[in-house]
Order: sequence, then structure tokens, then C-alpha cells
Amino acid sequence: MFASYGISRESPEDRTMKNASTQAKHSNGKAPWDGLPIGLPMYRERDLRATFGLSTSSIYEMMAVGTFPRPVKLGPRIVAWPKSHIDAWLADRAEQSQRADNGRRRVVV
Repeated sequence: MFASYGISRESPEDRTMKNASTQAKHSNGKAPWDGLPIGLPMYRERDLRATFGLSTSSIYEMMAVGTFPRPVKLGPRIVAWPKSHIDAWLADRAEQSQRADNGRRRVVV
């Protein structure tokens, strides 16, 4: 009767253990955020879109060609970008822009 309605007879402890073992399989026994400082400011995808005006497809296209930092996997379905990685990316973009401007002649009228 319960199965036809999608109700599980598992206890919360059983579900917790199942989730823990699944996470260990995905992360090979080490949490993906190990080594990151606690309280590290993070950007979620929606934050990147709102703050920088980047579209989702632009973010993933830049990641594919290696011009945008990869996110940190926080859980099975959650990723985020450490603020320090985004700050480094912005500094690199600013430096590239300055180098490009230095190579151009400016005509002042």
C-alpha cells in the first residue's frame, strides 16, 4: 500500500546512512570542500548571473575552454564558486584588458 503512493518505510537514520554512503562514493571518501576555509564566501550560479550579468551558457562555455574557474561541488546537486576564485578571474580579466589597451594607439581629437 505504501509503495503505490511513494511513501518510504525507511527511518530517517536509514536515509541519512544511505545519503552518507552515496556521498562517499561520489567524493571517494573525501568531501569536495575539504581544505576550504570555513565561512568562505561563495557565489552560486544565480549570484554570478545577477552580479556580473553572465548567462548560464556563457559561464559553462568559458569553463569548457578554461577561461572561467570551475565550481566546487558542495553536495550531490549543489555547486558554488569561491569568491577568491572569482576575484582572481576578475583581476586576470582586468590585466588582459589593460594589456590590450596598451597595444592600441589612441587617437584624441
